[in-house]
Amino acid sequence: MVGIDGPTGPRRQGGEKGLEEHRGQAEVIGTVLMVGIVVIIAATVGTLIFGLDIVQDGERAVAPQVTFETTADNGNVTIEHRSGDTLDMEEITVLVDGEEFDEDLPEDRWTSGQSVTIEVDPGDTIRIVWNDADGDESDVIYRYTHD
Repeated sequence: MVGIDGPTGPRRQGGEKGLEEHRGQAEVIGTVLMVGIVVIIAATVGTLIFGLDIVQDGERAVAPQVTFETTADNGNVTIEHRSGDTLDMEEITVLVDGEEFDEDLPEDRWTSGQSVTIEVDPGDTIRIVWNDADGDESDVIYRYTHD
């Protein structure tokens, strides 16, 4: 038989040896692709399972995320809700040096753009406390000490 030069060099007519060489590469490529697919599927399933924020019994409730801006002027401190979650006022307590403050607070909800002005003395600390609806959890979401 006459030899034929192929892309990888001389081989026999019928290409039996050439096919076997390529077949071995195909098995390796197939194995690598299968492992890659399994890794991608496992990562996707893991992200879906562990990335979900599922609240179950016994887990802690999450306090609202809010950004406040404070302006102090001649014994008056103005606290403006700049951004973040709307506050349900049934869950909010404003304390000035430990005493509850409830004058001129928003009635139902404290939304972005609304502000509260509180008269304070030097050294007074203002705290805005969030209490979850069940009354089991509380968190100080804002604290300011007047100079």
